[in-house]
Amino acid sequence: MNINFGIDQATAAQMRDGARKGIKLLIGFFIFICAMFGPLIFVVCLAGEMEEGASRIPGVVLGSIFTAVMIVLVVILIRMNLSDRLVRIYVSTVGNIKRVELKWLSDNVGKPIDKVIEDLRKVMRRGYFKDGHLDVNNKVLLFPNVDLGAEISIICSQCGAVVKAQQGYPADCPYCGTVVQ
Repeated sequence: MNINFGIDQATAAQMRDGARKGIKLLIGFFIFICAMFGPLIFVVCLAGEMEEGASRIPGVVLGSIFTAVMIVLVVILIRMNLSDRLVRIYVSTVGNIKRVELKWLSDNVGKPIDKVIEDLRKVMRRGYFKDGHLDVNNKVLLFPNVDLGAEISIICSQCGAVVKAQQGYPADCPYCGTVVQ
């Protein structure tokens, strides 16, 4: 009897995302702690009663440090959330498509092609589309089971002629000159 616990089914990207959720939770906890103590220490030291001869400077510095750490953690958390949102957008848009035209992807996510290329590189660095190949020259995202260079027949959208082309690359219709992909 073979028992499978499902660990091999989880991709490295999914495991990293699970760790990211834990890190985000931890950052949120530290933001809460800093938000509670930073301004509190700062206000108490500035406005509270002090013994004669005592300095307010250490309390003000400590309160400022807590507040600065809180601001840095908030910025980190916002950047992590934006990165996670970016991944969700592209993964859900691409789905199981094996050959994705960047123009089509650009239209669907509402960003210029240059920004889409930059975003796809970020998503791929995060471990998604691991098997994908970003062909910037031909403006296409390909996956390995697409046989690049194989000859295929495409029907021209302009005149209806059958055009022979290499898969993964655009071709010109010999009858009307329309670029088909």
